[in-house]
Amino acid sequence: MESAVVHENTGAAEAKPMAKLTEEQKRRRAAKRALRSALDAEADDQRRRERDERWKREGTHLSWSEYVAGEPCRGCGQPMTDELGNWPPP
Repeated sequence: MESAVVHENTGAAEAKPMAKLTEEQKRRRAAKRALRSALDAEADDQRRRERDERWKREGTHLSWSEYVAGEPCRGCGQPMTDELGNWPPP
């Protein structure tokens, strides 16, 4: 069985302008965006915590003081910094 996609409003002259959103619709959309943003932030925080816990469990976590002291990466043994950039930025 073949299906074909038919586009009815392809002409620019035939396009109808979208209706304006009511203030209630704007509020609902803003609330939904805020909720989505908060849920994304929580998921990101959870992912970071799980990653840090795994690194500590596996013994590959490198503290800031160890990084500053020039300790190499515990996973590959390479230096963590190449001293080529200007960090932190001015």
